[in-house]
Amino acid sequence: AAIQITNPFFAGTKLAEIEEIVKQDQIAPIAHTSTFTFYSLNYYTRGKQENILITQNPLSPQTVKFIGGQKEEVGSKTKKLWLIDTKKWGDQEEYQATIENIFKDFVTEKSFKVNSFSVFYLTRR
Repeated sequence: AAIQITNPFFAGTKLAEIEEIVKQDQIAPIAHTSTFTFYSLNYYTRGKQENILITQNPLSPQTVKFIGGQKEEVGSKTKKLWLIDTKKWGDQEEYQATIENIFKDFVTEKSFKVNSFSVFYLTRR
């Protein structure tokens, strides 16, 4: 709470805006390219929506084992998907390959820009 007041980066208001967007379809899982949005939205959605991290987690394996957040694939049966895209804190080569694979399998129905985040609502091709 003190960090939120002194450092606007941690204020959370941007993620609250994203949370409102993804509520439009709560059945569609939320795929994240960054741990920043993964952990935050996992907290905000409180288990009402599936959150998956689609890039490698930069935290130590011990930390990931304790708090979760291992890299996952989007299920082949997933028909609709929210993609929260940010290039923060990740391996750029892996990020690029992951994004290319997502857009190879899905087409954009809606897109939103919230500061440095892009939010896509996708349908499987």
